[in-house]
Amino acid sequence: MNIRKYYPFIILLLLPMYSFADRYGMHAPSDEYYVDFSGFSFNDIIAKLILFYIVYLSYKFLLNSYKGWSSRKLNMEKPDIPQSTSDWLLTIVGYLIVSFLLVFPILVTIKVMENSQALRDNWFWLQGTAFFAIGYLRKT
Repeated sequence: MNIRKYYPFIILLLLPMYSFADRYGMHAPSDEYYVDFSGFSFNDIIAKLILFYIVYLSYKFLLNSYKGWSSRKLNMEKPDIPQSTSDWLLTIVGYLIVSFLLVFPILVTIKVMENSQALRDNWFWLQGTAFFAIGYLRKT
């Protein structure tokens, strides 16, 4: 994969995106009307980079889960299953966190391309699908 073609996209994501919208028409035009909510401090850029890296790691986890699942199916092996309740609880919480990170870019895309109502209608289905996909790939 040639990563160089993605550099402009990554740079654009890190730049501030100015918001000049008055969402509900409640504010009169003034100096406070044009507020930059994106932030352009060094800390914001570091936070975005860390978030991108964590999302990348969640997709890498999904890919490794798929590779492990396919190798187990070829060799007719059984996966390791947690034995105690605390192991199951830790597994479920970990899968929920990873599934949230997997659907985060999709949720942001829905929010940008559609609206907030579409996001509220679809987030549960996306989260559930990602959670069950991870669970299926890791435990079958």
